[in-house]
Amino acid sequence: MRCLTLSEQLCSRGHEVYFACAELAGNIISIIVDRGYQVTRLASVSDISYLDQSPDWIILDHYELNEEYEKNLLTRKLKLFVIDDLGRNHACHGLLDQNFHIKSMYPKTNWEQFLGPSFAILHPSFSRSNKDRSFESVEKIMVFFGGTDPTGETMKFLTGLKNHCYHAQFHLIVGGSNPALSSIKSEINHFTNVTLHVDSREMPRLMEECDFYLGSGGTVTWERCASGLPGVVVATASNQEAISADLAQISVHEYLGPVVDNMTEKYHQSLAKLINNKGQLKLYSQNSLRLRVGQDLERVLDFLTRPC
Repeated sequence: MRCLTLSEQLCSRGHEVYFACAELAGNIISIIVDRGYQVTRLASVSDISYLDQSPDWIILDHYELNEEYEKNLLTRKLKLFVIDDLGRNHACHGLLDQNFHIKSMYPKTNWEQFLGPSFAILHPSFSRSNKDRSFESVEKIMVFFGGTDPTGETMKFLTGLKNHCYHAQFHLIVGGSNPALSSIKSEINHFTNVTLHVDSREMPRLMEECDFYLGSGGTVTWERCASGLPGVVVATASNQEAISADLAQISVHEYLGPVVDNMTEKYHQSLAKLINNKGQLKLYSQNSLRLRVGQDLERVLDFLTRPC
């Protein structure tokens, strides 16, 4: 999704953007097409047939593509920009890693580096929040474990909710591709304080309105930090673990670690502990805003659109 956001920004500057995607499980090709972009469907991740389009820039954003793949592209005299957050070696003209790292992961190089949350690819609708979050009471709670929620955390949360009483409204957000969607729809009928949002395009509004977040790390972390929304985070994928832990060290959120089988009660124990702790919530919110998420993205756009 971050590439879609970046493409919108590039198009707004008058540039033509097209996508090349392998038809892997969980792909968002249909969403990209619905947004009006041309898509080259690749036979595999390493397929380079998209080069027939003679692009001025190639922007790579895929964990399976590595330095050797990049070197092959550079031999073709192509301009290459890489989006990554794993601290790997690269061969490119520019690198963007929007994650916060306690310790720098990249050596000094002769290619441009855009490192840290201030360069996060954030949709303009997630502009820095001006909301005065007093946290006198937590009235609305966002619950989001990613679009597909492969480990079933949404159902774990709902299972535990039966045993707890909260004076708050829960906004449960899931993707249409969530394999447990029918079960989730059935389960929420047991609750009067749970609202389900499927494939919501109202995330900026919901983050602004909610007082607390419970869910996964990942890209949503930066949207949440820009909104100053405090909460509890769990890593639902291995690439979320380091960043979630590093942000916990600077008191941006509480981190529960990677998902395990017995998360049901952990979620509700953390909720019960934090939602009445006004001081801790205020600290998390203020530290989130200090990261200046996305406020230097214009520098990335300037780099990509300056004359070759």
